[in-house]
Amino acid sequence: MVVLHRRLQHAFFSWGWLLPTVLPIAQVLGRAVFSILIVLYFLWGTLSLYGRQKSIERPVLGLFIGLLLAFLMSVPGAEDVGRAWHKWLKYLVYSMSFVFTLVALQQGQENFERLCRAFALGGVGLLVVLYLHLAYVLWSSAEFDPAQQLKEDNLPFLLPFLLHGLLRVESRKYLALLGVALLSSVLFYTVLSEGRAALLALAVALVCYGALVMGWRLRSLLLPAMLAAVALLGMMTVIHVESPEKDKETWTEIVDRISSGRTVLWRQAFVYPPESVITGAGMGNARYAEEALTIGERGQVRHFHNLFIDAWYETGLLGLAAMTGWLLFMLFRAWRDWRKSAAENRRQIGLLLSASAAILTAAQLGPSYASSLISVYLMVLFAALTDCHGKIQRTLLTPGRR
Repeated sequence: MVVLHRRLQHAFFSWGWLLPTVLPIAQVLGRAVFSILIVLYFLWGTLSLYGRQKSIERPVLGLFIGLLLAFLMSVPGAEDVGRAWHKWLKYLVYSMSFVFTLVALQQGQENFERLCRAFALGGVGLLVVLYLHLAYVLWSSAEFDPAQQLKEDNLPFLLPFLLHGLLRVESRKYLALLGVALLSSVLFYTVLSEGRAALLALAVALVCYGALVMGWRLRSLLLPAMLAAVALLGMMTVIHVESPEKDKETWTEIVDRISSGRTVLWRQAFVYPPESVITGAGMGNARYAEEALTIGERGQVRHFHNLFIDAWYETGLLGLAAMTGWLLFMLFRAWRDWRKSAAENRRQIGLLLSASAAILTAAQLGPSYASSLISVYLMVLFAALTDCHGKIQRTLLTPGRR
């Protein structure tokens, strides 16, 4: 048994810890494939942690455990306690990617680049699978419904890794052509999918990558990025948003129509709040708030399409405070590290911040706090940022390198 455990542990910290980089592809292949891989990852990682040297800062560990406990507090008062327990355990399984990735990164300095390469290769694989899936949908479906059939959610946060991998290619002969092809393929699929949240996230990712990794001036990036984003969003709005039902609309009605009803949901969340504002309705229990989640004739949706409102409604002020504290701590510390670190470390942190910004931007209009984007991929990025912070601190404390 000892020998078997050592072999499993060695395999996990050699390559198994990189399983999250293939999960975006698994999501396209089907929920069952994704579920099998994430459970395998959790069980394998948990077993491999035993007897392995671990070094997690107390503030980080405290905030992480506090986040889990705050979400757990929403379970006892839930209308459907069984569903709340299931959602919390699912969140625990997903979020352990933070611990596994952090411990794995601490095993060797080369592991950071391995993680970036794996995400870049995963991004290439995802693009191939997405376009094959698109061809299959166009060939087999009688009616093409891009909003339901296409899966663009993971492209924005993978784009910085794709660009990072492209710039690491030794041959510079066709670099510009490859860059244009890459950006065009990502942009075309996102526009085709009608994913305005993903499109906005792509624009944010590109601006952050240009400013934080490439070192371009933010002022020179903001205007063209904003114009391009507004033009594309405007084009998608004109094409895909329903026509007004009456000649004269109020500003509120115009915003509601352009946002596809998201702003209606946000207002209704406060008109029909959960019974317990402190602990919320319970994880996964927002769906029982029919009055809050019903958009006119369109019927009921599953959640509020906003990271913070979803968290508040289901986990209360406790969960919202814990999640906000976790996000602010990780992001502001990373920003401080980026400002004071050397060029190579700045590129690494900038890459991670660009991907994180893409996820958090999309989460303001779509994915919930318990989605894979937030609870798996963002956790992996935060683990890498934590490892970067540790390396910077060790560099500053090394004599002669201050």
